[in-house]
Amino acid sequence: MDDAAGTILTDSLKKSEKNLNDAYQRFHQNKSSSDNEFFEIKLQCCIFQFDLCREMVSVYQQQHTGFAGSASLKGLVHKLFEYEALVKNHLRGRLLELAARRNIQVDREALAELDAHSKPALKALRKWNSVRNKAAGHYDSDLRLQVELIESLRYDQVFDTACAFVQYNMGLLFILRDAGQGLVRAPLP
Repeated sequence: MDDAAGTILTDSLKKSEKNLNDAYQRFHQNKSSSDNEFFEIKLQCCIFQFDLCREMVSVYQQQHTGFAGSASLKGLVHKLFEYEALVKNHLRGRLLELAARRNIQVDREALAELDAHSKPALKALRKWNSVRNKAAGHYDSDLRLQVELIESLRYDQVFDTACAFVQYNMGLLFILRDAGQGLVRAPLP
């Protein structure tokens, strides 16, 4: 990555920090239980966005080399797996259920389009299932396997996948915002 990419990462981190702090304030200021559920979902998405951007900036700035460079990517892989599971198993359904209860229209076309855009990233992430289960957050007793799995991680592949998840999460936040405002959003470009 070049200096422009570093600037983009740093700017993304600053924006995600501001969004996280704003979401945190709104979460604590809002006392309405139905509104607060939207703020809970938003806060969860903002926590992920900040956490992922922070990790990406850290990896980028450190520029570890050799095996250490591959090992430095494990945290990103682990965070991506955990977030994908959270969205799939909880957040997405909760958002749709809450919107339905409040008679708020969620732009399902925009959601479907967002899912379509994320398929390549999900496919890449699933290739790292063994990395996640044996060497990143969960550790296997077979050190040779751990080393082999860590060696398979490539900076560009992991960063491309992480960037796709950042975009997915931003899309989810826009859909959440638009649903809360009663807007139907235009499809993604």
